[in-house]
Amino acid sequence: VMGAFAKKKPVYRYPLLQGGKASIHAVKIGDLDLFILDAPHLFDRQGGPYGTASGADWPDNWRRFAALSQAGGDIAGGAISGYQPDIVHAHDWQSAMTLAYMRYGKAVGVPSLITVHNLAFQGQFGAGIFGELGLPGVAMQLDGVEYYGGVGFLKAGLQAAWAITTVSPTYAQEIRSPEFGMGLDGLINMRASDLYGIVNGIDVDIWNPQTDKHLVANYSADT
Repeated sequence: VMGAFAKKKPVYRYPLLQGGKASIHAVKIGDLDLFILDAPHLFDRQGGPYGTASGADWPDNWRRFAALSQAGGDIAGGAISGYQPDIVHAHDWQSAMTLAYMRYGKAVGVPSLITVHNLAFQGQFGAGIFGELGLPGVAMQLDGVEYYGGVGFLKAGLQAAWAITTVSPTYAQEIRSPEFGMGLDGLINMRASDLYGIVNGIDVDIWNPQTDKHLVANYSADT
């Protein structure tokens, strides 16, 4: 990702973030402002964002996505001068801990939202990692990040989020049941008044095959 941007500006540096030096860079694509976490010791490797080239999960995924989440929490808490998000939107377990870092850090008052795409993937890890997450001891409780004696990344996000969404109204109802709740249905039912199902959609003006300039030939349903 870093190599794709010729112009990038470091706006925050970590002397140590989950085992190595890291920095946050600001980049711009059109009118869109982006922040990129540069942590080579965690992300500069062959394979995909979640696993090795052979398809196995990276054994340090908990550390990698804790670092990403901590950076998100720090940004929400005002780490970058002159920038304050209106809301923080996390997706699935890989960024869910952002909301825990916000809750136990400097961004407790910033509105937050988590979207669950697939409740089966929860980011569950042993209790032994808790001491390396940089969270206060009080976070390792039932109403915090603790999950069946270990640490649950998605569970932590569901607990801390101001609101919860799923990819459809039907799925929002399904995950409230033991059959589809994957062990989290109790918590989700407790948060039922904050749960919303929103159908995935697209911008039909941008993704319009009749006008899309990136297509070799434009077409419509009639052609």
